[in-house]
Amino acid sequence: MRPARLHEDMSASLGVVQYHSGVDLASLLKQADTAMYIAKNSGRNRVETAHSGALLNVPPYL
Repeated sequence: MRPARLHEDMSASLGVVQYHSGVDLASLLKQADTAMYIAKNSGRNRVETAHSGALLNVPPYL
């Protein structure tokens, strides 16, 4: 079996958030989603992180 070939035109935008005790899953996913859209709108192949709710007041899908 041959390994899959990666296309040079592929890119990845990631939103990363760290779990803190007491934060519910919906809030955690909302922060990660917002961070991902910030990464997507900031260019290709980027990772954005959410720190202690810093992205909670940022409108989603910038």
